[in-house]
Amino acid sequence: MLALPSTLVVAAMALLLFGVRPHFRRDAMAQEQTLPRRSVLSVEDISGEAKLVLGPNTGASFQKSLGDEIDLRITEGTVLAHVLPRSSTARFLIRTPEFVARVTGTVLRVSVAADGSSAIAVGHGSVEVRSREGRRVLVSAGQCWPKSAPIGPSPEELELLGNEDREGVTPESFAPSSLDCVGNANERLACELAIGERGSPLAAESALYAAGWIELHDLDDPERALATWNEERRRFKSGTL
Repeated sequence: MLALPSTLVVAAMALLLFGVRPHFRRDAMAQEQTLPRRSVLSVEDISGEAKLVLGPNTGASFQKSLGDEIDLRITEGTVLAHVLPRSSTARFLIRTPEFVARVTGTVLRVSVAADGSSAIAVGHGSVEVRSREGRRVLVSAGQCWPKSAPIGPSPEELELLGNEDREGVTPESFAPSSLDCVGNANERLACELAIGERGSPLAAESALYAAGWIELHDLDDPERALATWNEERRRFKSGTL
């Protein structure tokens, strides 16, 4: 008789005696899929969860886990992306040599130079970025990170993204807003809430998301943050945040 590995024996006994199913990792990643590197602008679909416009000679790949987490890795080039709305447990991560961005539903553009220097710009929604040093920043519509590297898309890129995936975004949506909220947490919160009340629909939606982020992370008030985000969803039912 063949000897079974001890781990299989334990799993089988647990199943027979207690009706317990062996536990396996649900976050195991599928095999990495490399996106085609082309000499011209090209369009790629990521498992029906995101539409990408890749710049010429862009190097990128992605993996999708059993728990629906998507991990997009960009090693060089540019990517304009529309990520569909996602739950907090089904993360969409964009990795570059210099940062990791967590996306919940946004129109954004990422650029990675040949030396690995990386930047991200947001045209709709907000993205949480964690730098290589561990610093976390929130990048909202009309903002880029680092601030010294504006990288808005070209009209040709937006045209390839298509009207349905553009969410009303134009090249000007990536431009810095006239009102930049600065100061301590309470001052920035008051500024974002004011934009949420009086700004354009696009600016107001992003400002309310940013206000909730300040309430949660800077003021440690999750109930207040949830109330702000519920108000955002009530006002912008078709939004992408």
